[in-house]
Amino acid sequence: FAQNIPILPLSSLQVLAQTACEAEGVRDVWVMWDARMQEIYLGHYQCINGDIMDAVMADSLLKPNAFELPISRPFNVVGNGYTAYCHDFNESVQANIQLFADYHPQARAMIALAQADFATDKLISAHDLEPVYLRNPV
Repeated sequence: FAQNIPILPLSSLQVLAQTACEAEGVRDVWVMWDARMQEIYLGHYQCINGDIMDAVMADSLLKPNAFELPISRPFNVVGNGYTAYCHDFNESVQANIQLFADYHPQARAMIALAQADFATDKLISAHDLEPVYLRNPV
């Protein structure tokens, strides 16, 4: 802040999606992370250009039984949120899930995202940085 060095803000859910992309080659993934209190942090990411996972929707917080796909088809999930509340998801979700639960955000994935954001000039001033709180928006 004192040096006026710009910042590249990243979502931890996006970093986890990028980790799954690099480890498993998935190009479309839902990230579900245990938010405690019977809720999950949720993000949907796709590799649209190159090998970088981009958000399809804004990260959110919801109850597992509120998660629904528009159509019943197989889909990829990474993170510990599904495992924590697997019985709370509806039957269509349970029947179509391809789970990659054993991943955590990796620095290598964060570096790939940061390099892509740097190349597209997504730097912001440290003075303008604001954290994103999904549980209790401020």
